[in-house]
Amino acid sequence: WLNREEANILKKKSKQAGLNEGEFVRQLLVGAELKEQPSPEFYSFLKELRAIGNNINQIARRVNYDGKLNDENLKEEIEKINNFILFLKSFFL
Repeated sequence: WLNREEANILKKKSKQAGLNEGEFVRQLLVGAELKEQPSPEFYSFLKELRAIGNNINQIARRVNYDGKLNDENLKEEIEKINNFILFLKSFFL
């Protein structure tokens, strides 16, 4: 049994981990190292990185297909990467 303070701590920590209280306790029992669930911004950033990577892959496929490189498309993607890096630095630092 938990006292009120312990129950509040369990509720708070399980919510931070993105688990219900039972799952949280079971994970602790098997020795899992639990971390806080990433913020919604994390998933937004990940989506942006995937989109940039996809665009770069499309450019590479096109170069491999016809041997031509569209400098403008490549410059746009490089600019997106640089802008995203600056954004991440301003957001986290």
